[in-house]
Amino acid sequence: MEKKSSLIETEVKITLSATGKSKDDAVGKIFANLKKEIYKEVPGIVIQMEPKDVFIDKVDEKIYTEKFLFLFMPREKKEVTLTASLVVNVKYIKY
Repeated sequence: MEKKSSLIETEVKITLSATGKSKDDAVGKIFANLKKEIYKEVPGIVIQMEPKDVFIDKVDEKIYTEKFLFLFMPREKKEVTLTASLVVNVKYIKY
């Protein structure tokens, strides 16, 4: 009897978006959400994920002034929204 391999290797293209206090924070949140999104895309048990390419599609920086009780202690706050397209090499077991 010949055994057939159950390990499948595929390339998944996915676009994710995240918001953070800085660009580093937004990129970190994108990669934190990557695992969850890959598990939704792949029909099996994921063994290995390896990002092959990352393309930054859109960066929006929003700077606004925050005040306590609309009057006191003004300070500038920054919010960055980042959209990225990722190409991920995924190895998984299809059952």
